[in-house]
Amino acid sequence: MTRIRNLVLFLAALLITGVTTPVAAEPDDDVDRKVVFHVDFADPDRFNLTLINVRNMVKHYKEQLLEYDVRMVFISQAVRYVTDEEMAGTPFETPEAFESRRAEFRDRLQTLANVHDVKLELCDITRTIGKLEEEDLYANVDVVPSGVVRVAELQRDGFQYIKVQ
Repeated sequence: MTRIRNLVLFLAALLITGVTTPVAAEPDDDVDRKVVFHVDFADPDRFNLTLINVRNMVKHYKEQLLEYDVRMVFISQAVRYVTDEEMAGTPFETPEAFESRRAEFRDRLQTLANVHDVKLELCDITRTIGKLEEEDLYANVDVVPSGVVRVAELQRDGFQYIKVQ
């Protein structure tokens, strides 16, 4: 009887003091996965890697049946990825070497937007400098007043920042 009483007292002491075996926290599947990809570069190989990363991410989330909000914010030289215009005479004039990949990039970007619900956002300052009208942009591209401000706002709102190097 003494042993049982001692065991009960010992267990009660453990509960009171909080001494327990640590257990790894389970991820909360109700938490939104929010990610912003900052795209401000001209290098098509780097953009290719960005598209691969975005696709892999949303594919994983979909396979796991997880909610997500993935955005790509285009600034500066990256304007070339959201239009078919050459932007001749602007700082964003498209080099001929890029033209051979434009259709491929357009199709992949539109698949991300249409099939995987990735949101595409372009800096309006960049659009104006590139002498583009909103009609010159691909479908699904939303214009935001300032790309860098948008990236900062998204980070403030809990988005994780990714910039492929």
